[in-house]
Parts: sequence; C-alpha cells; structure tokens
Amino acid sequence: MKIILKHMLVAGFNRGFLREGFVVWCFIKI
Repeated sequence: MKIILKHMLVAGFNRGFLREGFVVWCFIKI
C-alpha cells in the first residue's frame, strides 16, 4: 500500500514539474 501511494506521489510530482517547466519554457520562448 505504501509503495502504491509513494508511486502516485512521485508520478503527481513529476507531472506537476513537467507542467511547470512547459509553462516556463513557453513563457521564455514568447
């Protein structure tokens, strides 16, 4: 159970990080 929760937490963090990076990249490109 803990492993699944940890995996979800890491996946959510990575997804949020990629979204933040994409927004910053678009902002810099424009």
